[in-house]
Amino acid sequence: MPLYHTTCSKCGIPFSHSGYKSRTLCDKHRPRHTPGYQQRYRQAHREQKLVYGQAYREAHAEELKASFKARYWANRTELLEKSHSYQSEHREQKRAYDAIYRETHKEERLATRRAYAHNHRDKERGWKTAKHVRKQGVIHIPYERHEIYERDKGRCQLCQKRLAFSSVTIDHIVPISLGGADAPYNVQIACLSCNARKQHVGRIPSQTRLAF
Repeated sequence: MPLYHTTCSKCGIPFSHSGYKSRTLCDKHRPRHTPGYQQRYRQAHREQKLVYGQAYREAHAEELKASFKARYWANRTELLEKSHSYQSEHREQKRAYDAIYRETHKEERLATRRAYAHNHRDKERGWKTAKHVRKQGVIHIPYERHEIYERDKGRCQLCQKRLAFSSVTIDHIVPISLGGADAPYNVQIACLSCNARKQHVGRIPSQTRLAF
């Protein structure tokens, strides 16, 4: 290890050391790591550490992301167990904290929710349908909107109008509220106006254009 020669910035006496090159204090004036030293140092340099930490995270975002991901998957079971254990032990504190957070961040949460719903319309519709299905307790068989669109050849099955995929709505032939399944054999594509009219007027499978 190299030996460095420098002068103490506090007493002005020259000294030699084999530690960090940037060291400026001799052994007499060098701070000792007494109990609580690290905590006092962090409190005294809190702003500098925050600025440094933010700059470091921005400069090494990809490396940190990869490192965290690798660490998570390497210790996934242990981390999940710790998380579940902590949540069960601090359930009341978590509920109280969540209630306070929801109350103090209403506008932010609403704006985030609206932006997500606008950018992920298919997922939003799917979640609403899934929630309705769970509530009604009917049969659910997963399906993709684009598969139903291709099967029905891109036409509204109530008025036969050609539809763009972005304007398609999923119509349950037998409504979920009447016990109909949320499954490919009970859904068809429909334009918004026909689907809305059906909701108000009501139809039965024999009145639709979809052949069984």
